[in-house]
Amino acid sequence: MDNLEIIRRHRINKLSKCMKVPLYIHLEVTTICTVGCSQCYANSTFKGSEMDYSLCKKIIDDAYKLGIPRILITGGEPLSYTHLLECIDYIISKGIIAVISTSGVGLKKELLEILEFKNHLIEFHVSLNGSKPTIHNLSRAKFFNSLGAIKLLKSHNFFCGINWVAREDNLNDFVNLTILARDNNVNCITILANKAREGIIDSKLSKENFMDLKRYIIESRKHLNVLVEPCFTELNTALNEINCFNSNCMASTIFFDILNDGSISPCRHSNIFENSLALKYSIEYIWENSKSLTSFRDNKCNIITCKK
Repeated sequence: MDNLEIIRRHRINKLSKCMKVPLYIHLEVTTICTVGCSQCYANSTFKGSEMDYSLCKKIIDDAYKLGIPRILITGGEPLSYTHLLECIDYIISKGIIAVISTSGVGLKKELLEILEFKNHLIEFHVSLNGSKPTIHNLSRAKFFNSLGAIKLLKSHNFFCGINWVAREDNLNDFVNLTILARDNNVNCITILANKAREGIIDSKLSKENFMDLKRYIIESRKHLNVLVEPCFTELNTALNEINCFNSNCMASTIFFDILNDGSISPCRHSNIFENSLALKYSIEYIWENSKSLTSFRDNKCNIITCKK
């Protein structure tokens, strides 16, 4: 598929309030995670379940046929997925960019050595909530595993970003984090909103905190690529950064989630799911006809089910 065709297929479809084709999909390959971060909103456990690899391949084939350029591999901890190597290899064999969000726990140089001949099609984003263990471990765990993963990825010339959750207890450490990122040749820092766990947002930012963070970001962008996730409305508003849909939430507009059992959701932060849809239908059919996605687009301004 040439570049003009990709552009044509990703134009905004104003009638359905979404892109004609998703810009990316979230693929939850496992719910297994051994880290157990205190802030995590995901339904992950030490003994979880994995996506059947035949379903994984079907979804990748669908994405390729539809011209979806990126697949974001999530979990649980994606590195614990039994078929991770096959999954990444199959994604990049289709010319699709594989994006892996990880704690870094379990990353092995053997995996990177196998994949580094196509590392231009792979991105890793490592969760790191502080520049030192005392800050990071307030909300996550295993600081040195995350930092070690960053160093290992850069030593093998992989794209490596940092996912940083904006909290009151790590806000004043952000500048130190950008220094750590620059010293380790990290490609970018993506700032994520602090999601609720069991209905409660721990260490919530105040209005004053947002203004401080805005100032840190503007200064840091002089020497580092600092991004803000699209649904972090308060921060995007403070930075005067808007999206083309004039919407606070981009779920079901530019992406949706496919869970390890084949269920689909506009976003895992919501309480909206459709069971086994990916087992029965193609991504194209789901994007155009799923009741949950269409309903989410139509009622986005009134949605109160988001766990944030």
